[in-house]
Amino acid sequence: MRVARPAAALSRHWGVGLLLALAGAVYAQTQGAYGMLMWDEAEYASLARSLVRGDGYTIAGAAQGLRPPLLPLAAAAGLWLNGRADDPTVHAVGVALAVLALAIVYTGAARAYDRATGLVAAALLASMPWFWSATARLLSEIPLLALFGAALLAWSGALLRDARWFYVSWGCLGLALLTRYTALLFGPLALLLTLAAGAGDGRAVWRRLCTRHVLLAPLLGLVVFAPWLVHQGLVFGDPLVGFRQASSQLQDYMPGVAMPWWRYVAGLPAMLSWPTAVLALFGVLWAARKRDHFALQCVLVVVFILIWFSCYRYKEARLVSAILPAVAVLAALGLTRGLFGRAPPSALAAIVAAIALFNFGATRPTFEHVHTLGYPSFLAAMDFVRQHSSPDALLVGPNTPQIFWYADRRVTDFPEKAALPALLDRVEWVIVTDFERGQKAYVPELAARIPESAFADGRAVRFADGQFSTLVVRPALLAAALK
Repeated sequence: MRVARPAAALSRHWGVGLLLALAGAVYAQTQGAYGMLMWDEAEYASLARSLVRGDGYTIAGAAQGLRPPLLPLAAAAGLWLNGRADDPTVHAVGVALAVLALAIVYTGAARAYDRATGLVAAALLASMPWFWSATARLLSEIPLLALFGAALLAWSGALLRDARWFYVSWGCLGLALLTRYTALLFGPLALLLTLAAGAGDGRAVWRRLCTRHVLLAPLLGLVVFAPWLVHQGLVFGDPLVGFRQASSQLQDYMPGVAMPWWRYVAGLPAMLSWPTAVLALFGVLWAARKRDHFALQCVLVVVFILIWFSCYRYKEARLVSAILPAVAVLAALGLTRGLFGRAPPSALAAIVAAIALFNFGATRPTFEHVHTLGYPSFLAAMDFVRQHSSPDALLVGPNTPQIFWYADRRVTDFPEKAALPALLDRVEWVIVTDFERGQKAYVPELAARIPESAFADGRAVRFADGQFSTLVVRPALLAAALK
């Protein structure tokens, strides 16, 4: 692990610096494309705002145990630096994390092969349709794929080249666990990678495993992650409460939906784009032909993650997005080794640029036609609530993180119907939507009984945009509808 002089490093890596700057500028142009923050985004943003205000790791005063803190902490840093708590600020944090992911992939591929391969890998990842469209969301998938990918790339580097990379691997694992609990998959993956590396060059791998770094490096991961466990234990009495909640989240989500086992494999071309998928296939063939250990470990990562998540009945592309760094490396190898050998940089740049243009055509409809459920009428409703409620008002509504973020008022979810009358005595406004799937079934039934006179005298206001609607009503109206 040689440390280069800063000036020399900058002169050698100017290409990736230009790529990162260009990617950041392009991503910045699509921020706000989805109109407003979705549920999960609003949770992260709300946690960040609470942290900046000194209210702790809470949303509307309620402690949160499910969401690990890295993304909210990053967003809180952005809010603190900008001095504003709004969508553009948290979106800027998302762009920064996406650029970090590109830098990590470049570093891993460049260390394993050369700077040209690293640059191609980062550029291909930057333009993958799924990745590109995800840069406009403040979600944990991009920082997870960056840090989880860094942990795996460093683990392979430690096994195949230098045991000191174990420190990088364990440190990134600690950060990945602070991003999303599915980073626990690092355990079985690291074991498989170690066995695979040992099968290739057992003596060399064994020598690296017998160094003090193998024993000391896990302490770095523990130092990074332990404070969160302590926090969870102090707040909830169970340091593993987040793991317990996350372990059943995917099984419990949308219980009536079952998707075919091959859905992820069939969806890869749309996720990566056809040109990138073809390049990745050539990279796999090159790795098999040359028996390149690092590339074969990337193949193992992709196969393991796809198989693991294919075993769940519910499937969604973002759940397997951690494969993207490994796929980017394989696709880069498919271009720089599998197809053209050592092609001149100008030819590589032209091919990558053509793929980026193709991918833009595949990604553009997402930015133009996909909007968060409830947009834009929900934003108008929250602006109304903010202007017509006291700062310490309590609201009740189904999509609590979004209400809390946009109305900036305390909010609680609808209780069971029998407990609603007692709650209505304490709230200023009730929010009823037609787009939140988690809304209690009795709520629309009560809303349908609101008399038209209430809309005329301002006790109830309907905000609609032709697709979605949000009702803002005084609690007395729902109390009367209960009778």
